[in-house]
Amino acid sequence: MTINDRFTRGWIAGALGSILGSIWSFLAYQVGFTTLRLSDWSAILIYGRIPPFSLADEVYATIVDVL
Repeated sequence: MTINDRFTRGWIAGALGSILGSIWSFLAYQVGFTTLRLSDWSAILIYGRIPPFSLADEVYATIVDVL
């Protein structure tokens, strides 16, 4: 399948890059390299408050971050 639309190809590339960045962010958080994940930053911007967030808040923030 060949996608000739530049917008669609760019959106797919951006979404895949964001997914990889989120995976790295979650791994770095688990190892202890950082105290905030990318989804935490998204949640701070969405909800206007600092962590801790509920699981539903984290899932929604991750989806917003990827898309």
